[in-house]
Amino acid sequence: VESVLELVMNFELADVDVNELKNRYDRFEKEVRLLSLFAISFLQTLENNDKSHLSDLASDLYLDLLIFNLEMLLHLCFVEQVEALKSEYLRRIAQYRLAKNFNYYFKTHGGIEHKAGVPRGGTFILVYHEERRNRFIDKNSLFVNKELSNLALANFRDLVKSEVPLDTLIYKTKLLQTSLLYKDPELYLSTKKFLAGYLEECKDLPDDKRKELTNILNEEPKRPHFSLTDGMVIADFYIPYMCCSDCPPIAYILPEKPQDPAEDPTIKIDKNSFCSNDDTQIPIVVSPKNGVLTGTGVSVLADGNYVFIPAVAGAGLHALTYTANGKTASVQVEVISTPKPQFSFATTVQEGVITVILKNESLLTNDKTIYEWLLDGVKFSEKKNPDPINFKVESLPHTILLNASNGQCTSHSDEVKIELIKREITVCQDVKNLALEPDLPPGTIIKVLINEGNIMDDQLVIHPALANVSQSTVFNVSYSLNGKQTDVTITVVVANADFSMELTRAIATTNLPPIILTVKSLGQSLTESTWKVGQDINLIPNVNDGVPFPLSNPNFNPEQPIVVTHHAAIKTDNETCTADKFFNITRDIIAKHLNHGPFTNIDA
Repeated sequence: VESVLELVMNFELADVDVNELKNRYDRFEKEVRLLSLFAISFLQTLENNDKSHLSDLASDLYLDLLIFNLEMLLHLCFVEQVEALKSEYLRRIAQYRLAKNFNYYFKTHGGIEHKAGVPRGGTFILVYHEERRNRFIDKNSLFVNKELSNLALANFRDLVKSEVPLDTLIYKTKLLQTSLLYKDPELYLSTKKFLAGYLEECKDLPDDKRKELTNILNEEPKRPHFSLTDGMVIADFYIPYMCCSDCPPIAYILPEKPQDPAEDPTIKIDKNSFCSNDDTQIPIVVSPKNGVLTGTGVSVLADGNYVFIPAVAGAGLHALTYTANGKTASVQVEVISTPKPQFSFATTVQEGVITVILKNESLLTNDKTIYEWLLDGVKFSEKKNPDPINFKVESLPHTILLNASNGQCTSHSDEVKIELIKREITVCQDVKNLALEPDLPPGTIIKVLINEGNIMDDQLVIHPALANVSQSTVFNVSYSLNGKQTDVTITVVVANADFSMELTRAIATTNLPPIILTVKSLGQSLTESTWKVGQDINLIPNVNDGVPFPLSNPNFNPEQPIVVTHHAAIKTDNETCTADKFFNITRDIIAKHLNHGPFTNIDA
């Protein structure tokens, strides 16, 4: 009994194994019959025993208890009842699944149309996608779905047989599912069977080609390039009459909730006057909840609470209104315009004293605006435009700040540093253009104060190549940007490659000694000085500044001049300034300057 109850009570009705239930119930019947035979033998023994005093009443009682009740257990038909109940349950489940199928519903309910909704008196229909998951073919669905039953009984009998291997069930179910995707499933199955037989009999076909063709036969038809998830709604329709579906109807009765008296809305804020530059989030307390607060400058935090931000609202009067339960409550707040202090300045330097002229350019002010000027944090004036201030250049830098107030709201300008900027730059003489301030913003006020040698134009661009200097020269320029003065010392570097030469020869009475040449650079502060002396590729090696050397080479042509080339260079911060000079030593030059002292490449 326990084994039978274990199987019935621990499984869903659809999962009960009827064959196993029959086996367990057969064992139960055998035990009952043995017990019945034992009870009959026991009663016969008592009746045949003369010494027993078993009355007829007691004998009938034992007979009913031990014999008739046991026989009744044998005729309960318990297994048959469970099997019939399971079959009916599975049939109804299949019918229920079929009722949910849109094609079946479409065929059995005429007049289905699509509309954005459903008119009064109609029935609204939602079509959604359902995954097959791991379900195999439901045998009971063959009795309610004629199309499926014809196809399954003709080509997929294994799916309705019992004790079929799992691999066969999976293959047949996949094949049935694939065939149903085609417009004519039977045509697909017959074509696949014919081609599969042809591939099997064709022995000359390579294995890779055979496998490729087999995969093509087993492929599902191409589907649209999108996927449907389980439960996704595909479409909606309606029928213009009241009609329940084939699914069991479910009715909901929702009792009316008793309505509490509506609570009047309230709104509270700590104060009702703010400055326009205040970006603080001011809390707003409202009740009851689930209402709506409106008004300029109102924001909702992540926790659902309301705040008011004066800087967002802007200057003026603002009404904050809270609506709840069909009623409203309001509060009025004022945002006062806050001045925006700002100023410009100009400086002049004379005899070591800098003069600063300040110009007030504040915005959002009025006749009652109060000003406060601070020099290094100390107030020095309350005028709108203060008098010029003077201090020695040595005392720089200084800071100036402007505060402005409309009474309740005060703000301050950016702090401005008054300083004298000094710069030093070095540039080569061959540079044509160099901007001293390459990133000036539009609207910058430029004033040129000092411009030695007119090396700089009005846009603060210097032109060293136009300075026409023959040696390194220093130029001083000074200018102001929006009143802030800058002094620049410009060194225009000239790499002087000029040089001197001296030709000498010792006096001899026999063999004529060679001519000796000594070269010296005339440039100053050179970082590089190199020499080349010779004819074309025939050069005299190891020529150094101020070191005498023989002016001879076995490959020299006496009819051609000897060329002396001097390369000079000076390295600056950003580049290297270079120059090259050369001189031809001819027979006439030698005759003119031999043993007559030094001469230069310029005056020779």
